[in-house]
Amino acid sequence: MESKAIHVIGHHELIILFALAGINGTVIESTEEIMRTFRELIADETINIIIIATKLPDTMIKELLRFRIVHISPLVVYLPLLDAWKAYFRDITYEYIADSLEEVIS
Repeated sequence: MESKAIHVIGHHELIILFALAGINGTVIESTEEIMRTFRELIADETINIIIIATKLPDTMIKELLRFRIVHISPLVVYLPLLDAWKAYFRDITYEYIADSLEEVIS
């Protein structure tokens, strides 16, 4: 039986997070890169699941939905909330650093 793979598209921090679980990914910097990478991945028959872990414009979401309706494989999973997690993590990190500096300065 042929092995199938999962691939993640997202920001650097999220790609590292998924890599820790053994899942390959592609770091993206622009919306154009997302769609180019997506098209490359759907052409790759070894990819069974594509996880898009970044917020997308409405036009791209509609294109992904059309793809999911027409195609059985690969399964496309859209996780926009993981991008919000990144901002939340940065806020907590900033607060921790600010509190630590305040204690040192006081």
